[in-house]
Amino acid sequence: MLGNALPQIRDSVWALAVTSYLMANFGITLTGMFSLFSPSGVQVKTPPELEPYGWATADLWVAPLVSVAFALLTQGGVYAGIRASIGQVLGVGVQVEEKAIGLLETEEARALAALFLAMLFSGRAIKNFYVSSKQL
Repeated sequence: MLGNALPQIRDSVWALAVTSYLMANFGITLTGMFSLFSPSGVQVKTPPELEPYGWATADLWVAPLVSVAFALLTQGGVYAGIRASIGQVLGVGVQVEEKAIGLLETEEARALAALFLAMLFSGRAIKNFYVSSKQL
């Protein structure tokens, strides 16, 4: 998305968020909705991810969140204005000039995204599968 030739698409935060959401979640949702891995045959039902306490609840929102955060940390243009607005709301006083904003290198932003994802999914695994000494 960020390398698209059309500026309307390249600079649209919503296009980035919706595209990353659909690309990350469409296949597994479609597979679960039609029970494609079920031995009893194809039937239409609510995907397990979307049922209450579904296993992939974090998987649904994390793709657009990380994609937009990555763009905010690495891209200029419209994302610089968004960063400046966020900085003003938080009281950080970020200036709109590119050099004052302090864009991260792609590798640094990728490492931050990987660290966030590792912490998120490790926390989910600990919450779901933690066995206390009282349960033993």
